Amino acid sequence: MKTHKLISLFALALVLGLAACSSAAPSADLKGTSWALVEISGQPAVAGSSPTLSFEEEQAGGNGSCNSFGGEYTLDNDKLTFGPLVSTMMYCEETMEQETAYLAALQSAAAYQMEDGRLLILDAEGVVVLAFEPQE
Repeated sequence: MKTHKLISLFALALVLGLAACSSAAPSADLKGTSWALVEISGQPAVAGSSPTLSFEEEQAGGNGSCNSFGGEYTLDNDKLTFGPLVSTMMYCEETMEQETAYLAALQSAAAYQMEDGRLLILDAEGVVVLAFEPQE
């Protein structure tokens, strides 16, 4: 009888533990989504520029402000990293500084969060380096 109570107590603890683990919000799947950049390190994107980011099967790409870019990304729960990015090499005087900061911020990505419909990309210290809204 004592063994039966112990087994029942263990089973209850296991069920409660599994229920607690499953209640955590799952990470959003980014595959097939497209985003418009609204902030870089807390600063608004340059007015009239159109930096974007799109995710497909293991590939991400978009417009950096002037040039198109692309490369591989890895998503593991809330961890997000980008491999080396390649881009076209045009020069656009008004947006080159923003584009350089944008691509550097993507390379520094370590994690992401979804907050109020926005995609936030964080660096290794947990600082939001990029904020996006869904692309229309």
